[in-house]
Amino acid sequence: MIGRLVGRGALAGLIAGLVEAAYGLAFVEPSLQRAIDLESARPKSVGEAPTELVSRAGQHVGLVVGLAVVGLTLGLLYGVALALVHRSRGALESWAPGDVWRESVRLAAVGFAGMHVIAFVRYPANPPGIGGPDTINARTDAWLLAVLLGLFAAALAWRIAALLVERG
Repeated sequence: MIGRLVGRGALAGLIAGLVEAAYGLAFVEPSLQRAIDLESARPKSVGEAPTELVSRAGQHVGLVVGLAVVGLTLGLLYGVALALVHRSRGALESWAPGDVWRESVRLAAVGFAGMHVIAFVRYPANPPGIGGPDTINARTDAWLLAVLLGLFAAALAWRIAALLVERG
């Protein structure tokens, strides 16, 4: 049963990554292409050579592969977390199907809040050109710390909630 939970998490993550990639190709990519076309239409400065490190087709493939791998990885991590939660609560076979579903949705909501919402509220996204290049590492480290603290807070809240439920 635990292997099935991890496998389902991986499959769900892969599907989510591919859906995200399709969304990016369908709705984000046209805006990027218009910006590239505008940039290409401006007069070139003297000595400015066009440097295309990766073709647009290569970037599209990278988008799909990258998001599929990220989705798969996050799905695997979610599946493992769900399996650990269920393992700590006793034999899964004794659970009603609705209980497993409710518990998995709760875990997903807590994980989303801990991993994304807390970090986003603390460090909203800003374009890469904003801020000095000498602060990129510090800003990246601060964002990663916010994600880790959010996950820690979510796990702590989950544990406290379980203890309170046990006490009635």
